[in-house]
Amino acid sequence: MKPRPGKFGYGFAARRIWYVVSAFVLYGQVWASICSAQVLTISKVDHNDVTDDIAREVLTVAYQRIGITFVVKEMPAARALAESSSGLVDGEFQRRGGLSETYPDLLQVKVPINWLDFCVFSRDVNFKPNGWKSLQPYRIGYHHGIVVIEDGTKGMNVDPADTNELVMRKLIAGRTDIAVMNSIDGQLLLRQINDKSIIMLQPPVAHLQLYHYLHRKNADIAKKLEKTLQAMQADGTILSIRKRILTAANLHD
Repeated sequence: MKPRPGKFGYGFAARRIWYVVSAFVLYGQVWASICSAQVLTISKVDHNDVTDDIAREVLTVAYQRIGITFVVKEMPAARALAESSSGLVDGEFQRRGGLSETYPDLLQVKVPINWLDFCVFSRDVNFKPNGWKSLQPYRIGYHHGIVVIEDGTKGMNVDPADTNELVMRKLIAGRTDIAVMNSIDGQLLLRQINDKSIIMLQPPVAHLQLYHYLHRKNADIAKKLEKTLQAMQADGTILSIRKRILTAANLHD
């Protein structure tokens, strides 16, 4: 005697089995795709400001275009460089150019993702800056440890401080004649201390381009990323991201 089909018949049971099997196959494919997606860990100095926002968005767009995601690992500056150059992480978020000369295992992606303009801030003197040499007559305040400023003002009358706020306080108190810092930090600080007597002189005394670095183990990715950033530079994407973020923060270059 043949077994009788259930309420919905043999066809329904077969369809149920097919649906279950298909679901498992689809789940497996999705899971495999997730597992195979490449995620890079990028070291970054544990300091966040508008310039970091610009770099983060530029890199996010660039990496998305080559099908890679990244996560940021924040840490003190020296440790960040130690981990990226040794390969403990995959790369360095943003640094000044030329780092590969000292750390040959770090590959510089040779398209600037960001930049800083270093400007003179003044209260009592007004002149048109013309490079570092034009600062020679003045007592100069700056944030201790900013290499580009230390190099530019070498041999001059300088009075460094531990924070940009202290640099501005010295300027307000008349202990220095001028202060030098990047234009974005300076604008934010002037807004914070609300002192209308201090002005930012133009043009900048220095323009510092910032680059992304990847460890040598990621050389293939570095090549792909560089081509993508070249395209983003050419079509105006990098500049557009910068302008949008600065405008939203009520800042300007």
